[in-house]
Amino acid sequence: MAISAIIAGHPLTVLYDEQPDAFAEVATCLRELAVSRPPAGVRFRKGDKVEIESMSLVSSVRISPFMRAGLLIIPIV
Repeated sequence: MAISAIIAGHPLTVLYDEQPDAFAEVATCLRELAVSRPPAGVRFRKGDKVEIESMSLVSSVRISPFMRAGLLIIPIV
């Protein structure tokens, strides 16, 4: 689903995805955001603040973002 998010102070439209973590010892969910057009010259880093107002979610970037199938994938806590 496409939603509005603010990542490290930059407002973006992102795709939100979550899936169960098959390798966790306790039941957890892996969440990630996918961005098709990241802002030019901006690099997101581990620990950057992520706000998704429509879900009342404040989180942070879990690991360094990476590219997959032309999308910037931003794993979040």
